[in-house]
Amino acid sequence: MYYDCDLDVIKTSFPAHSEHKLFQDIAKEVASIWDNNDLFDTADISLKQASEKNEFVFIDKVAICSVKLAGLDRPAHMVYKLSEPMKFQDNTHTTNVNLVFAMLSPEDDGGLHLRRLSRLSRLLQEKDFQDKLMQSTDKQSVRALFMYPEMYVKAA
Repeated sequence: MYYDCDLDVIKTSFPAHSEHKLFQDIAKEVASIWDNNDLFDTADISLKQASEKNEFVFIDKVAICSVKLAGLDRPAHMVYKLSEPMKFQDNTHTTNVNLVFAMLSPEDDGGLHLRRLSRLSRLLQEKDFQDKLMQSTDKQSVRALFMYPEMYVKAA
């Protein structure tokens, strides 16, 4: 399998008008999944810091927000299809995104975090996969794409 992950959160028409609102929703979901309100602040702050340090990956109109967090015992994967394009701005340019993939890993995840990020980046560079993902309108079709991505990936 090209990228194997369980999607913990799938939102198909999320009204994120700002990074702040998006990061707060991701943090809320993390706190809910682990039933630990302390993780809200940890996730929110980590996402803001990663954004300020330009640590996110952008592929066409997709942002991959990946951070490591203390307090997680497994990775969390979240897909946010935005109801309208949202601007991510760094020191050199502005990127409009339609889809955000949040990948949160345990703090001590080491090379596994980078391996998952690399696999996800390669998958999202596949035009057929990305097009199908952008066309998906419900959680089931988004989940199916990540369960069986080889249907949309060209052979090497």
